[in-house]
Parts: sequence; structure tokens; C-alpha cells
Amino acid sequence: MVIYSVFLLISLFLESIIPNLINNFIPFFMIGLIILVNIFHLDLKKLIIITFIFGVLYDLLYTDFIFLHGFLFAFILYVTSSFINDRKNFFLILIFYYVSCVFYSLFIYLISFLYTNVYILDIVNTFLSSIIINTLYFIIVYVIFILVNRIITNKKTFKAY
Repeated sequence: MVIYSVFLLISLFLESIIPNLINNFIPFFMIGLIILVNIFHLDLKKLIIITFIFGVLYDLLYTDFIFLHGFLFAFILYVTSSFINDRKNFFLILIFYYVSCVFYSLFIYLISFLYTNVYILDIVNTFLSSIIINTLYFIIVYVIFILVNRIITNKKTFKAY
């Protein structure tokens, strides 16, 4: 749980730093961690509470909405934890990551559309241009999670559960 919280905190700060360095970039770092934490059998209730708190913190730092990302991130965690059964299948986890990013983007687009003029082509172009960096981040964090799991369990083979 502590490692998850530390990674969420790092991702929270990277969500503001990286878009300033790269134009037309939407970070999905928090969503990546939410998906990756599902490979471990941890207490789902505690994970949802931690994810909700960091989602509210995300709202306070970066958006004008309060509790929106808290509920959205907790919902993504709950849904993906229900569907990811094969925790060793990296490609399945990656597909859930992409689906969650699309769901998140569409939901935020619909909310933004109520307040401002947002064009779907702008969202699609930005999403497609940022998918490579988000995938690299996802893979790096996945490898780190596996290494941390090996250190904690002191085993040579990956044991997600």
C-alpha cells in the first residue's frame, strides 16, 4: 500500500510536469497505476480509499471539479479489478489500460463539452499523440512493480498473487 501511495504521489506530480515539456500531451499516469495495482492481491477497499483521496487531490491541484476524479479513479479501479483475472498477462493488462484511458478521455470530454467548446478531433489527436509516452511510462512502472514484488517476496519468479 505504501509503495502504491508513493507511486501515486510521483505520478500526481508528473501529471503536471510532463505536459509542460511536451506539447499536445495528455498524461494517463494515474490511470496506469490504478490498472497496475490490480496485479497484486491487495485489500480492494483500502486501495479504493487511497485512490479516491489521490483523485480528490488531483482535482484540487489541476481541475475546477471537486470529487470528480476521486470517484472516476475509484470507479476505474473497481471495474478493472473485477475484470482482470489473469494477472500475469501483460497484454491483457495493457488492453485494460487503453480501454480505461479511452473511457476516461470520453468522460472528461463530455463533462468539458457542457462548459466549453471542445472539439472531438482535438481530443483524438492529442490522445493519439500521447499514447506512446503513456505506454512507455506504463511499461516502466510495470517492470518496477515486478522488481519490487521480487524484492518483497524474495523469489525469482513473478508471483502476482
